[in-house]
Amino acid sequence: VDLWKSRSVPPIAARFLTHMHADHTEGLGDGWDGEMIHCSSLTAQLLQAKWPGMKAPVRTLEVGETTVLQLQPSDGGEPVAVGVTPLDACHCLGAVMFLVEGPHGRVLHTGDFRWEAAAQADTDWHPALVAAPLDLLFLDNTYCHPRYSAPPRVEAAAAVVAIVA
Repeated sequence: VDLWKSRSVPPIAARFLTHMHADHTEGLGDGWDGEMIHCSSLTAQLLQAKWPGMKAPVRTLEVGETTVLQLQPSDGGEPVAVGVTPLDACHCLGAVMFLVEGPHGRVLHTGDFRWEAAAQADTDWHPALVAAPLDLLFLDNTYCHPRYSAPPRVEAAAAVVAIVA
């Protein structure tokens, strides 16, 4: 997920792009001809607009819907089926978290996301996320330090409107 700077050996079975911010696309560009990139449809549109000459195939995954991918293990064994559910990350246009379910368990990779407890009711959770406990959580916590204090989304939007108006 969001790893483009290196071509790993053995090859990576699948690559996922959470969103188009520069710190998540470092290494991508018109010359990228690596493995297929899985992302949301909005991220795919932004990706193709930024790098129209990119040679790697892009597969869009519908937000909130589980897609089963057949992944080839690097050891040449039998393909492995994994379910991938992109979930809205509430971060920026097209940003998603990826819930991956398969023989390895249930893994959530958050990428960048925005969480506001006051705005999140217990009933707002996606069914795939609460169907069973997670086995592994990759939490992008770049801005979790208390020195990074962002206002609630409603306040930020009001401030932007006040500046623009």
